[in-house]
Amino acid sequence: MTSVTGAYFETMGIDFVEGRPLLPEDSVTGSVGAVINRTLAEQAWPGESALGKRFSFSDPPNWITVVGVVEDVRQWGPESRPVGQAYVPYNWGWTSAAYLTLRVAGDPAAVAPEVRRAVLAVDPTQPPADVRTMTARVDGTFAQRRFYTTLIGLFAVAALLLAAAGIYGTVSYFVARRVRELGIRMALGAGSSGIVGLVVRRGVRLAAWGVALGLVGVWATTSVVEGMVYGMDGSDPLTIVAGCLVLTGVAVAASAIPALRAAHVSPVTALRAE
Repeated sequence: MTSVTGAYFETMGIDFVEGRPLLPEDSVTGSVGAVINRTLAEQAWPGESALGKRFSFSDPPNWITVVGVVEDVRQWGPESRPVGQAYVPYNWGWTSAAYLTLRVAGDPAAVAPEVRRAVLAVDPTQPPADVRTMTARVDGTFAQRRFYTTLIGLFAVAALLLAAAGIYGTVSYFVARRVRELGIRMALGAGSSGIVGLVVRRGVRLAAWGVALGLVGVWATTSVVEGMVYGMDGSDPLTIVAGCLVLTGVAVAASAIPALRAAHVSPVTALRAE
């Protein structure tokens, strides 16, 4: 249950599915009027229009009549699924706590002093507290997840750099161990492109094994990633393909340096190498 005034939905930008906003008389009729969200309408009256339907949470019943249905709002955080919700008239007396919400043109912070003065003019004992823009409130709900996302991103970059260094070191060692072989290949007519391709394929083969093991890791940690990063689909094909392409590109780049170095070694020098 949420106690609101009739202008609440327009102010918050909540669209109506059917029906109308709350009116002052909705709290003084024999059956209190309320606006419910789509989830409650589908749960209580599936396949039917909820307008005019009645519900109650008390015994004997204190009937509440549905006068409108609005879209769902994630009132309890972006990660929580919408639950059944009823908006009842504020002056019905459901709650004594209140938030004053305003939609303004321009900078909301600029009108805050005027709003404070207006509230204090009505009741000097009720100074407005915790005045923030809606953007700031929404950003606050994402602060922890944003920290997790940044942390994961830093670890990912570190892992990518370590992978590149490992591939570079392995391919360089491979080139150093096979200098004589490469010299013989070049002496027998192998071109620079063939030598580069031989060395790069070695690095790409290593990356392919890493990608295969990484895909197993993705499958095993999907639920963990989805729980830490809001809106992240751990099994999104586009994301997985992009990650594989990035790793392959890093592998090719890390292999290219020793490959180009090997291609420019003189066959005579290579054949003399111990």
